[in-house]
Amino acid sequence: MEQLSPTEEVLDMMNPLGCSSRKELNSERVDMFGFVLGVMMGDASKPERGRFRFPSRTISLTLSHAKPNSFKLGEFTTNCVNASLGLAMHRIADAPSSEGRFTTAECFRWLSPASPLLAWAFHGCMGYKEGERTTYDPARMDWILNAPRSFQTQFFQGMTESDGWVDAGADRAKFVSSPNERLFNALLNCIDIPYKLYAQPSITRIEVPTEKALTIPFFSEKMATNNYEELVIMATAKRFEERIPIPEQFIKQIEPILRQNKEYNRICLDIASTTGYKISSETVKKYKQLADT
Repeated sequence: MEQLSPTEEVLDMMNPLGCSSRKELNSERVDMFGFVLGVMMGDASKPERGRFRFPSRTISLTLSHAKPNSFKLGEFTTNCVNASLGLAMHRIADAPSSEGRFTTAECFRWLSPASPLLAWAFHGCMGYKEGERTTYDPARMDWILNAPRSFQTQFFQGMTESDGWVDAGADRAKFVSSPNERLFNALLNCIDIPYKLYAQPSITRIEVPTEKALTIPFFSEKMATNNYEELVIMATAKRFEERIPIPEQFIKQIEPILRQNKEYNRICLDIASTTGYKISSETVKKYKQLADT
């Protein structure tokens, strides 16, 4: 990594995302490579591009307009690729809406040049063999358990910004962990974060209490996506004491929110944001039924 230089335009691109000087950019570019590896495990496609002399791969991102974090994730990943590997990844023409994709919405798209460096990242760093895919095959990268905490954090954030979310109703930060349950179990144990692993049809997910998730932090503070903002809201909101009735004044305060036609999860988030107190989706369901009558 010490032999690689950021592309010339990357500093200007990184200014809105937290880097204010070339010195800071150079000091953080190894950690940025951790973020790239996390995205490669999550949303990115990694197609092979020829085997003349050296095997090469590209990174491509196709992210839905319908998701609020898509543009920030694509731009931040692009800048991390440029900064850490010196590859001029860039945004290309958006993809029109289509019935044959994971979303029917239009999509932002980014593409890197083909490079042996990306093949090295996929095979050498992530441990994938020819023909294996990140969707179905687990990575072989136990080396990351001995990496610096800052690198582990950026790797984790690259993956959670791709495949994670905040469940305000359960007061948990969650992400899809399959097929890398063993790796993430070991990584969370390594950084001393309590979690629970759940199996549901076709995938597994890991859940972490929001207060603990903020200590990592679970999502990227520099990107400041709605994932991170929602995590801060839920992690810093207070709870009412158990087995003590919720104050009547509080119930009156949240009645306008309860009457909104939104999912319980969204109502829980709005209540925490507005009042500084968090209540569960089951409690919301109970009082929403009363408010609607």
